[in-house]
Amino acid sequence: MTCCNHCRDAEGFFNRKAAERELRRYRRRGPSRSTQKLLESLRVAGVEGATLLDIGGGIGAIQHELFRHGLRVATHVDASAGYLEVAELEAARLGHAARVTRRHGDFVECAGGIPDTDIVTLDRVVCCYPRLEALLNAAADRTGRTLGLVYPRPRWGTRVVMAAGNLFLRLRGSDFQVYLHPPARMEALLRGRGLRLERTDRTFLWEVATYQRVAS
Repeated sequence: MTCCNHCRDAEGFFNRKAAERELRRYRRRGPSRSTQKLLESLRVAGVEGATLLDIGGGIGAIQHELFRHGLRVATHVDASAGYLEVAELEAARLGHAARVTRRHGDFVECAGGIPDTDIVTLDRVVCCYPRLEALLNAAADRTGRTLGLVYPRPRWGTRVVMAAGNLFLRLRGSDFQVYLHPPARMEALLRGRGLRLERTDRTFLWEVATYQRVAS
């Protein structure tokens, strides 16, 4: 499997139909519980006047919510064109489309053209990407102040469900897979890039971690 094939098949999995379904749910219920916890941590760290890099931002829920709390501008990078289109339509409806720059593609491949940003988020993204070190290093290097992660809790039930899901995807001939990356490795990678774990929270399925840039 190549990362290119992984991203190609991820786009087929996270398609326009899935994005529209997720948007309808967001409009009815707001952000998911794990995203709410991430947003709370980001607001505590400070949002007013800040810039955001939302990696794998999906329908743009983090952007939509943080603009209500004083976020200045956002960059949204996503491997799914369908999700980017739906996020843009919702941003236009909410009146902040002009403050979002959108990039379609693999974040690791296009990260070199993205400037440093105050806040970087990866909400349920690391579990969808095979090259953990490349992803976190690129994200950390663009984090000016705060980085937020949401990833699956490493429980036996999670392992069983993810293994079954990956088997189903392979049987369908898909190169897209999900990953249960070790939290200790993620923390070590980010610490090595000058970020300190500041706060953790969790739901039944998800771990929420917020990191702060260590002053040099």
